[in-house]
Amino acid sequence: TPLTVTLPTAQARGSVFEVKAVYKTSSTATALGWLSKEQTADKKQPYVFSQCQAIHARSLVLCQDSPAVKLTYSARVTVPKGMTALMSALRDGQEDGDGVTTFKFNQPVSMPSYLIALAVGLLESREIGPRSHVWAEPSVVDA
Repeated sequence: TPLTVTLPTAQARGSVFEVKAVYKTSSTATALGWLSKEQTADKKQPYVFSQCQAIHARSLVLCQDSPAVKLTYSARVTVPKGMTALMSALRDGQEDGDGVTTFKFNQPVSMPSYLIALAVGLLESREIGPRSHVWAEPSVVDA
């Protein structure tokens, strides 16, 4: 379905304005892989991850899904309390709600859509260098 934007008034040539699109995706998006809790190492919580390469980002986000087109993005991912959301972006805080946590992300560097990544699960991190962390389930994070 094409996205059509109708401007409220005539715009002068060279005018710059911002368009904000709010949307949701589906659990059947081809970019998403789902593991039941029985399929995870700790067998406590389910796990979801994305694989947007080569042309599956379009099933997850509103984008021109081509390596030639670069984008920046920000995102808010709401998950059940106790689970962690990660993305291929800078973490920009989190907000706790009634039984949920919303993680905020910002990717200020232009990149192709196939590099958008998402992971949600029962995850912990360990610092492995001055700018690096590894994330995994608690039972394997130190392995």
